[in-house]
Amino acid sequence: MNDLISRKALIAEYDRVHIGPPGGARKLMEDAPAVDAVPVVHGRLEQYVPTTAWRCNMCGRMHYLENKTPEEAHMNCCSQCGAVFNMEAYLSMHEIIEHKQRRATNE
Repeated sequence: MNDLISRKALIAEYDRVHIGPPGGARKLMEDAPAVDAVPVVHGRLEQYVPTTAWRCNMCGRMHYLENKTPEEAHMNCCSQCGAVFNMEAYLSMHEIIEHKQRRATNE
């Protein structure tokens, strides 16, 4: 996988630490090809009753998985907002209720 860096930040750091006139390295940084990228948004799916319904916590989109868990359905991102889900991000309704109860107790 390629690393994405900020050209502007790299050139600013080069200018900060470089002594003397700009060299070929600065020109190379200015002219290097770039990609159009956006930051990755991480979200999670929350289970609703019936168990086939899961909601993206980032955009609220409901996903109906026909009696499958998100892992079984290979649901690794939201089809609406693009939030990336990992296997630890799936919260069952039971876990959501427990989390809300703990939070209410601590407030």
